[in-house]
Amino acid sequence: MKGKKSKDINGARGIEKSREKIKQAIVFFSSNWPVFLFILSIFGAFIGWVFFNISLFQPLEELAEKQREYRQVAEQDLIKGKMIERHLMLGDRFLDVMQLDAARIEFDEALKLDPLNISAKRGLFESEIFRPIIEGDYDPEIMEKRLKLILDENPNNSHAFLYLGQIYSSIDHEQALAYYQKAIEIDPFIPAAYFGIGVIRDRQKEYDEAFQMYEKALNLSNWNQVFIDNLGNQYYIRKQYDQAIKHYELLLRLNGLYLQAYYPLANAYRINGNLERARSDQELLVQLLNDTNVTSMRRNQDTWFFPLGYEDKVYFYDLTEKKFYAYYNLALTYYLVGNEKEALQYIKKAQDSHIDKQSEAEIKQLINFEINNLQEEQISFRNGTDEFRRRFLGE
Repeated sequence: MKGKKSKDINGARGIEKSREKIKQAIVFFSSNWPVFLFILSIFGAFIGWVFFNISLFQPLEELAEKQREYRQVAEQDLIKGKMIERHLMLGDRFLDVMQLDAARIEFDEALKLDPLNISAKRGLFESEIFRPIIEGDYDPEIMEKRLKLILDENPNNSHAFLYLGQIYSSIDHEQALAYYQKAIEIDPFIPAAYFGIGVIRDRQKEYDEAFQMYEKALNLSNWNQVFIDNLGNQYYIRKQYDQAIKHYELLLRLNGLYLQAYYPLANAYRINGNLERARSDQELLVQLLNDTNVTSMRRNQDTWFFPLGYEDKVYFYDLTEKKFYAYYNLALTYYLVGNEKEALQYIKKAQDSHIDKQSEAEIKQLINFEINNLQEEQISFRNGTDEFRRRFLGE
């Protein structure tokens, strides 16, 4: 019995020791489980890398990829925002010079990038409201109310004041000047407002101030074709022919189909004694006037006028009148270079154009005016020009 009891005691002690070891092991693992988990992860990653070709850095790569996506989206948003700002700025600049089609395109592009952009929607809305003013097809009362509605929403809308000036320019000069001046106070860099003031001062025969306003407009919008044409005309009237040539040459480099510019440019070259250059430009003009694709352009269908000094103008309302003047003008140049045959051919073309008597008389008056200018500058042309007058102008 004694031996059996001793054996039981030893067995109990063994079990107790085993329990103690297990307990210690549990405590050890509990205290150091992050280490074992890390080791297990490393081992698992190693197995995945060796047997399954799994990248050890996949989580980091996924995180890096997400960060790249976030940065790319942020950069795209930044670029898109800059593009929208650029389209809005260009749209506003085009409204400043009354280029409504160009303005509308810019606002449309901004809306493509951001369909909810309020500034782009407002710019597009203004472009459509202003259009009838430029086209001259509007009821002044209705248009005034629409523009004042824009000002009710934004009292500092320089474009609304600009186009109010346009409406009043043919109704009330002083009110128009006040609107133009208000537009300039809000935005000193709005070229069309200076141009509008220049037009009114021109009508009021305040020619020096008009000239200054035209210059300011062109300085703010260097390639505006209407501004260039107008200032070139001012230099021509002032008999500053070199400056007139400079402006008309620039205009035709920008738009070689701007037909109205060819007349004073060729005349200025002729007055300066360059008959060959005058003839070349006039020949080109005649070719273009017989091209329906060119003459059907809106700019070339507008009513034109040419000055008889500061006070008077001769207006051209249709293509027949424009051709008649071009034929007679070219005939004069051919006559001066001694080519009477060509001169007579163009005189005949003019006579065959069936122009009405009043228009014919006005255009011949314009040719006489050009001859007077020519004789002032080129004494050697006096005999030829007097002869041309007697033969073809009825003097």
